[in-house]
Amino acid sequence: MLETLIKFLNEYARFAPIFPILVGAIRFRRLISPQKWLVVLVIFCLLIEFLAMYMARQTQNNLPLYHLFICVEFSLLTIILYQSYKGLIPKKYLSPLLYTFWGLAILNVVFFQKLHEFASHTRTLESVFILIVVIRYFFLVLKELKIKDLDKSFSFWVSTSLLLYFSVGLPQFIYSNYIISQEDAAFFEVFAIRGVLNILLYLFYGVALLRKF
Repeated sequence: MLETLIKFLNEYARFAPIFPILVGAIRFRRLISPQKWLVVLVIFCLLIEFLAMYMARQTQNNLPLYHLFICVEFSLLTIILYQSYKGLIPKKYLSPLLYTFWGLAILNVVFFQKLHEFASHTRTLESVFILIVVIRYFFLVLKELKIKDLDKSFSFWVSTSLLLYFSVGLPQFIYSNYIISQEDAAFFEVFAIRGVLNILLYLFYGVALLRKF
């Protein structure tokens, strides 16, 4: 039973982005700017997932894709968070934050983890940056009390999804290259957890796209 569940998660969790894409397509004209950027992000994630799957089946190393994925995901998430709650990321810090992250990602490829290795350093850095911003979001929400109905707030659902995904996934991101080097059974068990996180992440994204503000 457990083996069947692990196999299911590893095989089908990659299709989780389809739900928020469908929601976004149906409601696209009514979406606010950060919601539209979220739809762009989810489409990008699905394309990368399918391309990585194709390369793996062709016995090609697909890890270079994830170097690009992490940088683009971080950039889009930063823009989404910046637009979703006023004052969360001051405008003067937005561009320096993006440039700094891309610069550190490039340095990581040049000096530490080549394109054909998993970018665990960059992924960990992304997780820490996003978690800091999300924790700041909840601090501002509790301090300013601008949002009366949290369950109807796009920013709340997105921030909650990111807090759950990156806080639980952080240990896995840190030790990704070690996990990849393990036997198949251990590898698939750990990445089944990633499958659960992905399903929850995209489920929350879908709910966020249904919110009014």
